[in-house]
Amino acid sequence: LNLSAAEYPSFHSQLPGKYNTDADIVDGERADADGIAGGVIAGYGVENNALLTSPKNINNMTSTPYISGLDGLRAIAALAVFFVHFQQFTGIGGSFLFIDFERWMVNGNTGVALFFVLSGFLLSMPFWHSFKSNEFPNIKRYFINRAARIIPLYYLCLFGFLAIKGFQGSDVDFNNIISHLLFFHNLKDYQVMSLNPPFWTLAVEFQFYILLPFFFVLLFKLGLRKAQFLCFLLILIIYLSDRYFMYQMTLNEAWPINIPLIWPFGISIGSASGQSLTYSLFAHLPHFLIGMLAASFYKSKTSTWAEILFWLSALMVFAILATKLDETLQLAFGRYNFPFVPLLLGVLVFCAPQTRWARNCLEFAPLKWIGIISYGVYVFHYPIQKAMLKAFSILNWDVTEQALLYLLVTLTLTLIISHASYRLVERPILHRFKQSSSSKFLRKAHTNSKEEPNVMQASKMNSKKMVSNIYRKPIKTVFITIVSLSAIAIVYLMQTSQPKMTVEQAYWAGSNSDRMIFDHHAHTTYSDGQKSIEELSELAYIKGCDAFSI
Repeated sequence: LNLSAAEYPSFHSQLPGKYNTDADIVDGERADADGIAGGVIAGYGVENNALLTSPKNINNMTSTPYISGLDGLRAIAALAVFFVHFQQFTGIGGSFLFIDFERWMVNGNTGVALFFVLSGFLLSMPFWHSFKSNEFPNIKRYFINRAARIIPLYYLCLFGFLAIKGFQGSDVDFNNIISHLLFFHNLKDYQVMSLNPPFWTLAVEFQFYILLPFFFVLLFKLGLRKAQFLCFLLILIIYLSDRYFMYQMTLNEAWPINIPLIWPFGISIGSASGQSLTYSLFAHLPHFLIGMLAASFYKSKTSTWAEILFWLSALMVFAILATKLDETLQLAFGRYNFPFVPLLLGVLVFCAPQTRWARNCLEFAPLKWIGIISYGVYVFHYPIQKAMLKAFSILNWDVTEQALLYLLVTLTLTLIISHASYRLVERPILHRFKQSSSSKFLRKAHTNSKEEPNVMQASKMNSKKMVSNIYRKPIKTVFITIVSLSAIAIVYLMQTSQPKMTVEQAYWAGSNSDRMIFDHHAHTTYSDGQKSIEELSELAYIKGCDAFSI
């Protein structure tokens, strides 16, 4: 049973998890077990005990309200990022008429912008709904759910990667590991891309998670219309502020800039094009705000205009990313063709659930499946591609000539590992937290219910269905593994007073390959014709470029 917020505004204060939307990179478009979906709240609350005593509605409390179409968009975003690195490793390209497929794949990093817009859209939805209900979401539950969603798989990937490296290497030090654990690794240039390049977005995401509730605390006092207007203004203000700041950085001559914070954290910027500036939260806040603004106007109704706008926006995004429009439709210091492409992405996210044909396409089973496991796809694809690149090198296979085989192997492995991690890590942990949240809600409802035996009986039956033994064992195993690896890593690093530095020849040095792959970490080019081969090689090695040849 679904009830509108206008009919039952006080239900918001009774929902145990307060919408807990799983948006973004790490989930997608679900408004969690206790949340809303498209402006509709699941119909249960302690004010209506008749609803609680219905086993059907008690089961609904542990189901996941769903906004159709956004899983497909999340899958497209994850695959776009996958093909960015695929193109960088293989160097393949091609064109047809005015369409440049190489440019299109390189611009797949726009998938990150789509993730950010999705985050802003879904995570802000319960907060926007509070303007009608006059009940602010449960902040404690919000933070718990966010941490439960993003941290377990991230830590598993992080420590798994460190274990494979044997906790060795120039980028494996105490400060870097602690910064990654606490999502501050985008504050120092050398840490941003140091362990696994896709991790930088998780730092930005987590910082946005922290900022979002405090942002709405201020907006909540303004009223809905003023809050929407301020959200729109902030998109412009933040971009212009960042643009002015970045311009001032280009005039600065005193490099590097080192600002110590609370030990062991600090800010370290090597140049005006430093990665800590490029990949900061401030540079990407406009993308989140676009999603937030779209959520404030969202209505779950099918519309012909939404269908038309969706396909027009999709066509325009493709035209910009795959043609020379990419070079012109881009403001200075704007990320991902800002504001043109991010605004179009906001339209796509806003319209997708309100369409008919587009929604059916986005709900196509394989695409939806990739969307569900997209968090794993995002964090695992790069290490897998890199490992397979070395495997191909050992077998003397050229990845450019064997690009199709390389694509099939890396994509298959990525999907298999992502699916396994979803089944064994992500889903069990999410179910455990949802079960805990629902149990607390039912206990609270029990004290107010006139039909207490029926409620408690339904609660016990539902708890048994939700969390079985097959889920408890993986959760315990993952927790013990993470704690053990953390302890081993920290003890090892603290006992090592001075890091052991070894200079080794990069594996690409001496390669006879005639292909050219630029620094795929920083997405920049150093071959400007003004440097000698020796200078280029030294610069590439210092910058950590491991796929560079002349």
